[in-house]
Amino acid sequence: MTNRCLASSLVAALLISLGAGCGSTVQVKRYYTLQSITAAAEAQPLDLPGGLGIGPVELPELMTGLNIVSVIGGQQVQKSPDHLWAGDLQRAISRVIADNLSRRLALDDVSPFPWDTRHRPQRQISVLIEALQGELGAPVTLAVKWSLLDQQGQHLVDVGRAQFSADTADASHASYVAAINSVIHQFSLRLEAEVRQHWKAPG
Repeated sequence: MTNRCLASSLVAALLISLGAGCGSTVQVKRYYTLQSITAAAEAQPLDLPGGLGIGPVELPELMTGLNIVSVIGGQQVQKSPDHLWAGDLQRAISRVIADNLSRRLALDDVSPFPWDTRHRPQRQISVLIEALQGELGAPVTLAVKWSLLDQQGQHLVDVGRAQFSADTADASHASYVAAINSVIHQFSLRLEAEVRQHWKAPG
């Protein structure tokens, strides 16, 4: 091949490459987080000397990464490469539940896990999330167990298990995350009732 032919081939290859690049679309990554309940409760404030700790929160293995996970047909797991959690989901759930209970109980001393070892809460709620999933455009389900602990985690007060669900407005990931937020709020309200029942003020 002559130098002129070789040069022509290289130019043609470069033009094809540039054309393919111009025709392709760049996928924008989107990041999501969970939000707390904004409205404070109208119920009676609860006094819990020594504070209340939320966590640790345990998640299923398929949800420990940053990718937002949905389930297709009840069995096939789909991890989105472009829709991601903005941070650690375990910490986000612990933070949101702690903030929700702080507002609902009118109690400032509520700490999400991990807490300062120099100030370990007197009462704690450990959470085991068995499932937190759904299909895009379909309801999201939360199946969860919890334990109420006293004496800085040394005494088991009570255990519970429940399931919550929330509909999605459409098949977008934003609606999917909003439904996850909704079931976490439902769970927070259930925990508020449990705390008020088992740790209510004497008299």
